Parts: sequence; structure tokens; C-alpha cells
Amino acid sequence: MGNPLLEFDTDFSSGAEFLWSHGQISESTCQMLKNICSFAEIKRQIRGGNLSTGCQETSQILSTKISGYTDRFDVIADTCQPQQSQQAYVLTKLQAEEKIDVCVEDKTITYLNRKEVQKALHADIKLVGVGRWSTCSSVTAYDFQNLENPTISMLGKLVKSGVRVLSYSGDQDSVIPFTGTRSLVAGLAKELALNTTESHRA
Repeated sequence: MGNPLLEFDTDFSSGAEFLWSHGQISESTCQMLKNICSFAEIKRQIRGGNLSTGCQETSQILSTKISGYTDRFDVIADTCQPQQSQQAYVLTKLQAEEKIDVCVEDKTITYLNRKEVQKALHADIKLVGVGRWSTCSSVTAYDFQNLENPTISMLGKLVKSGVRVLSYSGDQDSVIPFTGTRSLVAGLAKELALNTTESHRA
């Protein structure tokens, strides 16, 4: 699982500490997200169609603090806003030495569809109705009705039944930060009385 949503409040709310630790928001904005209205609560209220005054203020402050150049799924990614071409030119010039492979997603899909790779991942079973692996996209119809149902216990059941589980979290994702995943997985390991053989790492 890559950057999995394991528990709504923990996963989304860990974004405050993550953004603060990456210099994206100030200490006061981080405290506002912790004490007045968390990312999880903002998301919950937006889904419900009504923002409280505290969440509205927090959301407005966030929109002024997090740059339009920030990709929340990759906070250090090189992004560009077309309407701000002069600033984008300066940013691009400053980052000229950093080369990003824009075809990495296509290469990943090709790699993950290789039979020997699927066999190595113990994922070489035929999936019903799926001819080829692909990345998540807006084409897929996700069901967000059960978004707040925790799935961390499902991992525990899989582990107890002997299924090995790999949870991967990218270290630059502020939407579902690794910090939340790490604490949830550590809590599950403690609950299952598992010993750490290899520490969590980025």
C-alpha cells in the first residue's frame, strides 16, 4: 500500500506537523491546525457541506500560507503556475540542476506489469477484470462514503493470518504524511506484540 489512508483523523491531521517540519507553515499556523481546526476536521466539514467559523478561519489562513507552487502530494516538487510565468521562470532557473524524470509514472507502470516483478512481489495472480496494473486516477470511481472507516485493523487481521504487509509512504507527501502512517503502524505492532526487526525509514 502506498501512502494508505489507515485512520482518518490521524492520517489527515498529521499534515500540520509535517508541513511545519518542512518549513511550509509557521508555528502559529501549525498550532491553529492542532488546537482550532485540524486538516481532518476541515475535510470532514467540507464533505458535510458546512464549515464552522474556526475551520473557515483556519482554512483561509492556510490558503494564504501554503504557496500555489506547493504540490501537497510532493512538497518539494518542481511546479509551475502558467499565469505566473515570470516567477515560474525564476524558480525553474534556480532549479535548473535538478532533473526530474517526467515519464517516471509510465516507467513505473511498465515495470510493475513485468511478470518477474509481480512474481517477486507475490502479486502474480490474475486479477478479475484487470488486464494491466495502472496508477490511481480520476478515471477510477472511488467511493468516498466510507472514508472515515479505519482500515488499520484490517492490516492487523492480515498480519495475524500470516499475510505479509508492506506499507510504503513517500516522505514528501503532506496529504497522507508518513508521520501518521508511522505512528499507526507502530501502534498496531505494539497491539499485536510484534518486535521491530527493521526500523521505519524514508
